[in-house]
Amino acid sequence: MKVAVLADDYQWEELKSSLPENECFRAINMEDFISANASIFLYLKDDFSALSFSLFTKPIIINSVTATLQEINAPANVFRINGWQTFLQRPVWEIAGKLNESFRAETGLLNKKLIHVPDEVGFPSARVVAMIINEAFLLCKMM
Repeated sequence: MKVAVLADDYQWEELKSSLPENECFRAINMEDFISANASIFLYLKDDFSALSFSLFTKPIIINSVTATLQEINAPANVFRINGWQTFLQRPVWEIAGKLNESFRAETGLLNKKLIHVPDEVGFPSARVVAMIINEAFLLCKMM
């Protein structure tokens, strides 16, 4: 099984340490990504609107914190995670989408524990980080 990844440099650096080197392919452009012979596709760039989901029959994981799968009319093989800086290197990923046993088996090679979360704007951990930042900002403003 292979994982095809299209990501920014910082995302790639975070991700590659947890992926088996011989099972991972970093695509340089969209053409390489689409034509990759992979079991799982990770599209981690911020602008997934350039991606045509109909070109993929295998699972594709996108970086989308603010747009839900329902909002973008994604098919059942599309899942979303939080690809913010430092979130990809974590051993646990929050993932939205229709998980099944086949998907869980294929994503085993990502070496991540997947926590299924509802397909709604934001992710629990992203909300916590945002609340901490907001509280710190308000505290600094009050001083």
